[in-house]
Amino acid sequence: MINLVVRADSYGSLEALKYSIESLPTPENIEFRIVHSDVGNFSESDLDLARVSSSLMIGFNNSLTMDIKKKSEQHKLILKTFDIIYELTDYLKEFAQGKVVIELKEVDIGRLETLAIFYRKGNDTIM
Repeated sequence: MINLVVRADSYGSLEALKYSIESLPTPENIEFRIVHSDVGNFSESDLDLARVSSSLMIGFNNSLTMDIKKKSEQHKLILKTFDIIYELTDYLKEFAQGKVVIELKEVDIGRLETLAIFYRKGNDTIM
């Protein structure tokens, strides 16, 4: 699960952004969850929420203050802003591909039991 804190410049952009994120094709063991979404620039409460919930901070058509940039770097949070929705969705797809955990499972399809061995001419054996 990849948690997101999302900010946009307007409610229309925010709704389009949320729809785009929810409809992203992701691997089966990865999904995006929007922890918080709002309109406007990022605030310190967004930083605190992202830190507590281990979230990515994604912004659309908004600016960052130097204070927010410094604090996000100090807390080692991922904070990205985009001006085009397609760039944002491409970034999230790539991020999800990097987070994919491949689980190898051995699945028995059937069982084989040898009841008898038959010999033919030469080296051929039929079981």
